[in-house]
Amino acid sequence: MTIQQDVATSAPATLGSEGDDGIILTVVASFENIAAEHRDEFLESAQREAFLSLRDEEGTISYHIVPDQDDPTRVVFQATFTDEASYEQHRNNAPAQEFLEMVARNKIDGPNIYVNNFSIPNVNHPPRGI
Repeated sequence: MTIQQDVATSAPATLGSEGDDGIILTVVASFENIAAEHRDEFLESAQREAFLSLRDEEGTISYHIVPDQDDPTRVVFQATFTDEASYEQHRNNAPAQEFLEMVARNKIDGPNIYVNNFSIPNVNHPPRGI
């Protein structure tokens, strides 16, 4: 990996959060024991759920689907929401329910929730634009 000289020697650039006061709900969950014959369906369904969540749910900030490089039967999700109510809305929306039905139908373990907590606000950085 090449790092630009001017970036490597200067102080890191920082920005404050925009629109969330620096406090967001982060959820990290895994799905395990995804059989090879269900992997494509799982990934397609997960991508659909993530896309619809980002498009249709105002409180969904980000959504990442990360297949485990060392274990093809495991996939980790990392998502951020503006608040607990947005997360609950996400969990109860039709795309999430359809995804969870597919998970149950294919006997996939999950979601196994590892993190479900709010970030610590970064009060040392100015808001964007300052």
